[in-house]
Amino acid sequence: MRTKHLTYLNFLGHSLIAKHGLYSKIALFSHYAHGELLDVGCGTKPYLPLFEQRVKHYTGLDFSKTAGKRIDHADVVGDATKLPFRVSTFDTILSTEVIEHIPEPAKALSEMYRVLRPGGYLILSAPLFWPLHEEPHDFYRYTKFGLNYLLKSAGFSIKETGDTTGFFETVGQLFAYGLYLKYGQNSGTIIRKVIILGCIFIQTFFILLGLIFGKFGDSLSTVIVARKLKTNRL
Repeated sequence: MRTKHLTYLNFLGHSLIAKHGLYSKIALFSHYAHGELLDVGCGTKPYLPLFEQRVKHYTGLDFSKTAGKRIDHADVVGDATKLPFRVSTFDTILSTEVIEHIPEPAKALSEMYRVLRPGGYLILSAPLFWPLHEEPHDFYRYTKFGLNYLLKSAGFSIKETGDTTGFFETVGQLFAYGLYLKYGQNSGTIIRKVIILGCIFIQTFFILLGLIFGKFGDSLSTVIVARKLKTNRL
């Protein structure tokens, strides 16, 4: 099954590098999805188009304290550390840029392991570099090694790990987003549009640098595919 390829033009804005990098990596790993899928911290379900033809059913869960108006998109309202589902309910779990908002991440991963069927997959992403957001519910930033440790401690085996950006893309995105936060976020419509155009130009420049010099260095986020053991340990 082919996954629709989206270019940078699909994500034009002050965070086009971050959105394109994350979406592209999730798309690359989407072939692991099958059966019943649970999206933990689903927000507006931006990844539904990637998975709706790969899975039997897509269930979105979000936490009312952090979701805000996005809670209207959730099928289930609940806490990631106390998932309201029985053991071995889902074949696939998706959780993108959510675990940094959970004060007890080990509990959340243990719960994901519990509700995942033996042999099922977890597709997880978390940021290493990103400004504070959804405050005060923003607790952590993760290296790929920290994520690996937490996942293995919960009982998962690691199948694949991928970076969403390289050094130049990371620097360009943080520069552009900082510019938007300082001068565009609370400005009038015209000034905000001008700032966003400037952000797009800055990011384009750093994307070109990344193409010239190659992808290396620290990434904005890490995406990991982990698998539950075929024998249920719970």
